[in-house]
Amino acid sequence: MSQLQFINSNRGKAAAIFQKYFYTERTILKNNEIIFMCPKNDCYASIKIDEHRRTVLEIRGEHKRHFQLTDSEIEKYELDAYLECMVQVYTRGGLLSLSKHFRSRPALPTRTSRQVVSGGSSTGSSS
Repeated sequence: MSQLQFINSNRGKAAAIFQKYFYTERTILKNNEIIFMCPKNDCYASIKIDEHRRTVLEIRGEHKRHFQLTDSEIEKYELDAYLECMVQVYTRGGLLSLSKHFRSRPALPTRTSRQVVSGGSSTGSSS
């Protein structure tokens, strides 16, 4: 598996899987390239990705003292990403249909200024 996959980590941060290794987003450079690093404490492997998140530009370091992800672990990440996406679509769809419902209703009249009715007549006519 040399293709690049983007997912969210368990904490909701941007993450990637490349060559069966898990990386989390660390830094966005001034030229909008993104550095993803291995989240293991004693591992300093990282990858640099282009600004459009399509290509791995550079692979730095080697992974130390841990193995590649198994196919079942990768499937779990993919399933979690799919389920999160479906929840967002469902939630957004629900909000959009709700907002459409309120937009189709007639607007309530608004009060622009308070009208004061006085008891005496101020028109100047006297009896």
